[in-house]
Amino acid sequence: MSLITVAIATTALASDSRCPVAAGAFAVSFPAFPVPAAERIVGYEVMLTGGRVVHIDDLPKGWSLKVDVDDPNRQKLSGATQPASEPLRVVTDLPTFHAVREAEGGAAPFDLEGVVYTSADAKTYVRHRFECRELVRAVPPKKASP
Repeated sequence: MSLITVAIATTALASDSRCPVAAGAFAVSFPAFPVPAAERIVGYEVMLTGGRVVHIDDLPKGWSLKVDVDDPNRQKLSGATQPASEPLRVVTDLPTFHAVREAEGGAAPFDLEGVVYTSADAKTYVRHRFECRELVRAVPPKKASP
């Protein structure tokens, strides 16, 4: 299994109901969902507002990675299979990301959303969309102060 780890650097902001993340760092991954037997996972997108990508550890073998910045406060990270690579069969093979929230009063409120693309024929795609609260998986323990 290949994973991508992405650190997103910002400062903390209190949680809200749309994206219930307390101040500090948290992990992000796509939730498990049934991929029909005839379909395979062929791509994903993670859209981040109020943060920035600062680190990538790994990519699924044979997948591409692209980071678009269409606005200084918004980034889109996308990954896809390449013609000679194997599409993924299970969601757990998709990347895990690590993030932190932007300071209150920043230029843009924090938001996070993701999309997983599946296909049975590599010509038509099914789009599975996830909101921030569905993507947030775990909050790493805080480091002890010296």
